[in-house]
Amino acid sequence: MTALGLGAVAADAATDQSAMSYTVPRSASAVGQGRTWDVAKHNGAQQARAAVLAAGGDCTNWSQTDRALFIAPDSSWYVYEVTVSALCVH
Repeated sequence: MTALGLGAVAADAATDQSAMSYTVPRSASAVGQGRTWDVAKHNGAQQARAAVLAAGGDCTNWSQTDRALFIAPDSSWYVYEVTVSALCVH
């Protein structure tokens, strides 16, 4: 009897989550720096994604664009502006 009761609660939670409407577009940009281009992009994306999640709660359909702001002549330092976008519930 207990297992059936838990199953009903889990089913209700799944229904509530699937009923979420991801209709609010959100985006944020951040500057990331690092010793390699992938680290710089990752650092920028991480900051921008955190900003989107702070405003949007739960989000899906993430996309990312980036552009180089600075690359050291000896390729020892990279700076990228990264923009992430998603559809969020609020």
